[in-house]
Amino acid sequence: MKDLSRRHAELAPLAARVRQLLGLEREMADLDVLLSGSDAEMRGMAAAERPVVSQKVAALEEDLRLELVPKDPNDARSVFLEIRAGAGGDEAALFRGRTSAALYPIRRRPRVAAELVDLSSTGLKGVKQAILFIQGQDVFSWLRYEGGVHRVHACP
Repeated sequence: MKDLSRRHAELAPLAARVRQLLGLEREMADLDVLLSGSDAEMRGMAAAERPVVSQKVAALEEDLRLELVPKDPNDARSVFLEIRAGAGGDEAALFRGRTSAALYPIRRRPRVAAELVDLSSTGLKGVKQAILFIQGQDVFSWLRYEGGVHRVHACP
């Protein structure tokens, strides 16, 4: 059930865009009928509206093409984020402390939960090491490129 719910949540926005595209295509067909009609005023209004609708169709088709590109299977996974002080002694630990504090707002993101697993601090408000377990929707996808003395591991 969990896998089906995730798959449904993944496909629901795509299905909504496809329905929107179908509606715009029906609107284009209606405008074509008006363009071939005998009423000059209606032809003028349809001729003015058709480029706008055509542009919306083209933009939506491009969005759908990008949406249909296969996603990384790890995108939906939870992560362990390790933050370690690098070379530099107390200054590096202070910087890591500030970095760790900057990452705490991750917890406030919608549908994201972050839990502090391990924290080794120095006496100067610095951090030698911090490990956070972050779970939620597409967490790995927006943290995947983090690197350096902090790194991200996808959970199985």
